[in-house]
Amino acid sequence: MKSRKLMIMWNGIRKVTASWEAEQKATSVLRLEDYLFIVQIMFLQDKNFINVLHMERV
Repeated sequence: MKSRKLMIMWNGIRKVTASWEAEQKATSVLRLEDYLFIVQIMFLQDKNFINVLHMERV
């Protein structure tokens, strides 16, 4: 009974590890696109923030 539980646990750990490795590979590919996207969003937010500051000054 104990060995059966261990096997189930081991299989679960292996699945998690495999999916994590697959995710890591996928994120390394997507990282650059995400980074550019985040930079664009930050830049747009900065522009909006500057516009708001200008509006408040007037």
